[in-house]
Amino acid sequence: MDKKEALGKKHKVPGRSFATDVVTIVGGTTVAQIITILSALIVARLYQPEMVGISSLFTALVTTLVVASCLRYEFSIMLPKTDKEAINLLALSLMINLVFSLALVPVLWIFGNDLASMLNKPQIAQYLWLLPLAVFLTGAYNAINYWNSRKRQFGRLSTTQVSKAASLSATQLGAGYAGYASSGSLIAGTIVGQAVATSSLGIRIFREYWDLFKRSLDRRVMREKMREYRDFPLFDMGSGFINALSLQIPVFILSFYFTEEIVGFYSWGLMSVQLPASLVGTAISKVFYQRAAAAFHESREKMGSIVEKVTKQLVSIGFLPILLLMLLGEDLFTFFFGAKWAEAGVYAEILSFWTLIVFVSTPLSSVLNVLQKMRMVLIYNSILIILRIASLAYGGEMGDIYLSLTLFSVVSGLSGLVLAVWILKAANVSILHLLRSISGNVGIALMLIAVVAFCQFVLNLPSLLMIMIGVAAAVVYYAIYIYRDKEMKAMVLSFLRRGKKAAD
Repeated sequence: MDKKEALGKKHKVPGRSFATDVVTIVGGTTVAQIITILSALIVARLYQPEMVGISSLFTALVTTLVVASCLRYEFSIMLPKTDKEAINLLALSLMINLVFSLALVPVLWIFGNDLASMLNKPQIAQYLWLLPLAVFLTGAYNAINYWNSRKRQFGRLSTTQVSKAASLSATQLGAGYAGYASSGSLIAGTIVGQAVATSSLGIRIFREYWDLFKRSLDRRVMREKMREYRDFPLFDMGSGFINALSLQIPVFILSFYFTEEIVGFYSWGLMSVQLPASLVGTAISKVFYQRAAAAFHESREKMGSIVEKVTKQLVSIGFLPILLLMLLGEDLFTFFFGAKWAEAGVYAEILSFWTLIVFVSTPLSSVLNVLQKMRMVLIYNSILIILRIASLAYGGEMGDIYLSLTLFSVVSGLSGLVLAVWILKAANVSILHLLRSISGNVGIALMLIAVVAFCQFVLNLPSLLMIMIGVAAAVVYYAIYIYRDKEMKAMVLSFLRRGKKAAD
């Protein structure tokens, strides 16, 4: 094969099953999540809710700004047929990210105090100088990660997640035990963890593909790809920014209307729910985007089949634990994090409906990138953020945090459900067929939940016993689900085989 053929060759990867790729990510993600969860049990006792509130406000700013850091060109890395085109998009994304991050420095220097005042949290001003660094590291990681997903090197993602969780936890716990428990220590841990993840993944990627990078980098190709995928910055960036702002808007609005302690309760409750939910959800999302993009080049029917299968898995996996959270949230938070975090458990109960919809709809949203439906998504997200602001602000004006979160959860959940249905229809998935396929698992989950609810509300059993009953219900449900589902059975067996090999 000559150089020209090598540069223009189509992106091909070894044939592996969907389950194998998911298990590859889950293996490392499991370790990372265990580290994070065990760390959270201690962090909750070292740090106060108001410290978590300020740290969460900083993270919300990073999450919102990073949407624009690469102008959304990082999403296009998965789409070209050839690696030459894709690696030019990677270089383009990294250059834009650097320029954007540097531009934040003078902006925050001039307007940082005004931003802190607008958020009604002057305490955040002393940490804003770290914002450009956090945005740069996160944006660079996102771009490199999409190239990694394109090459289906999911094992690297697993090790990266472990190193990130370990370094983040070590920084926060070390500072806490050394007597420096503060919002700054929590923020520093987040930045250290992101720096370790970005550098470790980046070094491995560029070491392996440096020759391809040098041979393929071409300004002409970059300009062509910028024009070809211009819908990403023109429409998807606006939509993504609005969506990110929409997800972070509770932190901003709660910061304005309520104390940093309440912001801390909200953030801790949401984080604790998302940690276990993302264990499988993130892995499925990464693999699903790559498979959906590849299937789209073959036929719409094949992509629809993948979308339907993944939707069934997501609903079946997430339905029971979210319902258990709705019933036992306060008990779970009190038991694992201590009595001072019981209020966060109540917030988690309120947000559980939205959490289930997010768990299902977030991975599916990558279909819209594949189909390049950016304009419609922009309209959807614009309407959604207006509804979310209105619901949160109404509760804030009434001085009722429970009302704010309830309205937010209902509005967000119903909107997410509408989006999921729209995605399924766009992918030519039969909604009726999908409902029939998940009815068995949903029915089993509802029967088990009825037993748990009876024990809680009729028998009025103690909290610890209720937690044990909830765990037993989950074990029974997943045992039945894995036995009935061939794909999940293959996934679990593959995971167990990998664990056995690692032990040997």
